[in-house]
Amino acid sequence: MARIAIIGAAGYVGLNLSRVLKEEGNEVIGIAHSNGKFLLSPFGIRCEEPEDVNKVKDVDAVINLAYPTAEEPLKNKMKNMEILSMIKYFAGQNARVYHVSSQAVFGFEFDYPIVCGPIKYRQDHTYIEAKIQLENLLESSIAGKNELHIVRLGNVWGPGSNTWTTPVINKIYLGEPVGVIGKDGYCNLTDVQNVASYLSFLIKHPHGNTVNYHHLAEMSELRWSHWLSLISEVLKREIVLMDNYTSDSGTLWTEIKRQAKVLSPVAIVKGFTHERYAGALLRSIFARTPNFLVQPMRRQNKPHNFMPLYQGRQEDKMFLGLMSCGTRFESVVNPKWKPVVDEKLSWNAILKWMEYAGFVD
Repeated sequence: MARIAIIGAAGYVGLNLSRVLKEEGNEVIGIAHSNGKFLLSPFGIRCEEPEDVNKVKDVDAVINLAYPTAEEPLKNKMKNMEILSMIKYFAGQNARVYHVSSQAVFGFEFDYPIVCGPIKYRQDHTYIEAKIQLENLLESSIAGKNELHIVRLGNVWGPGSNTWTTPVINKIYLGEPVGVIGKDGYCNLTDVQNVASYLSFLIKHPHGNTVNYHHLAEMSELRWSHWLSLISEVLKREIVLMDNYTSDSGTLWTEIKRQAKVLSPVAIVKGFTHERYAGALLRSIFARTPNFLVQPMRRQNKPHNFMPLYQGRQEDKMFLGLMSCGTRFESVVNPKWKPVVDEKLSWNAILKWMEYAGFVD
């Protein structure tokens, strides 16, 4: 069995992956912040904080699940360099490198070509920029020296998933919009159990010092209506759909007009940082601006209604775009691997969790 370090082990995917790899007999070391020990200790997994990564030696493989968070987008490039430094530390021990990325590198609504290979860096939403940058940093730093796998995941689905399962269930329960009339999008899902299974498979089947790209979305052919119908039936709630929708794939001018509805100049600038094109431009400017000039804007409270559409919640715009996406993100995986969970088993696990969480009487 292998000795495996997992960077970002305390997240949803990380906890499930750590447990599976441990149960398979591997020695797993989690690299996570202070909450990591609490979350990983029930599985008997050692955990070290990123500052103490040099205490971990002689690993066979490193899996990176970490990425910069959106709270401080101006620091994303610096955070990526910190993550890269940890990965390179393990790569220096001749460890095989497995980096978990996202389908979002092609745009939240897939407005860039989907290719199972490297893509050029571009300005986009801060999350997308960070994901593309880290892929390219790994390609330039690791390629030719270590075995490198970049695994782009679809929408991660499973019991208690904080990015998909829980939000969708909550929205249906509360009667909030979960789609757009006439636009039944592809779900582009991968079950969290299959994520763990595929990464375990790759570790068990070394490829040599090559660069390998993978796309994992084994349930991508299903439409969102399939899952929404199952959930609404259990909750005994109607599915609410919007009759119109403004796509995020607009222009810089549409972003300017939207932010101009806000009266406060500081709030306008801060609102722009959450836009796709204007945000990328502003982050480039602020990254070169002395910190004492940027701090006053950071201290301003976030405007409550700078995004007037959909009850003032900016995330609804992105959510509805994903729910109505007409492009399928197809799996490109090793043909010898077979998913351990199909759609029926996936739903049974979610239903069991809904009962445990109190959604079902």
